[in-house]
Amino acid sequence: MAKRQQLGLEDRSLRPWTGKPELKKRGISVQLSWPNFVDELLDLRLMRDNVRRQKPLEANPDNSLLVDVGQECNYQLAGGSVSLLTQSKIYVYKKDRCAISDEHLYWQGWGHDTNVACLMDNVIGVKRDALQGAAAKKRRGRAPAYHTKLKIAAGNGLCLGDFCSLTIPLIYIMNAGFFKRDLRLEDFPDLGELWGPIGDHRLAHLILDANLSQKELRSIDRRATKQDDNGDSDEDQDLDDDLPDVSD
Repeated sequence: MAKRQQLGLEDRSLRPWTGKPELKKRGISVQLSWPNFVDELLDLRLMRDNVRRQKPLEANPDNSLLVDVGQECNYQLAGGSVSLLTQSKIYVYKKDRCAISDEHLYWQGWGHDTNVACLMDNVIGVKRDALQGAAAKKRRGRAPAYHTKLKIAAGNGLCLGDFCSLTIPLIYIMNAGFFKRDLRLEDFPDLGELWGPIGDHRLAHLILDANLSQKELRSIDRRATKQDDNGDSDEDQDLDDDLPDVSD
């Protein structure tokens, strides 16, 4: 209720979006508990954006209004946009549905002709077998879902801008004639002591010990993402673990 009180409301009776009888909310799982977390999020997001646009609380949404239904209201971007994460589920008010994973990539500027087939390859497994000198093994179990792979790619793709703003100028500088001879990434000092004794670390490549077990690899991943032994990540970085699961 605190968020509604900030808008001058004393109860939950005003539901400017979810109160519409024709609403379908396609792609959002049905939640039977009360108060309905997703419905409240959709209404609060709309009312806050209406305040920003100096419109009445019950006004219809702007055509570009989006909301990540996996994020608490206070963690939504202002201005109606969203910040894509690997587990984001984006609801598009104008279309009354959640966006599919392909649209996550389109929002980042990828074209409709982008070949995403490589995302389904078991890259880690192939590299591990190559390091061990063994023939590539067939992946066990069910292959990752297509849409899951695309959403992960879109979420991780947000770092490409920062990454390229550093690496591309570095490559130009290294080979632009400023130095007595062209530099290679291998010429930079080993940063293994700074990054920890996981393997052989260099700016040019990262090699993990091919004999690491799945348990050891998961432990490395948990330390990197600050997860506990149950695989739950806290630190309130995105509040995914603090909110009801609406990802299905």
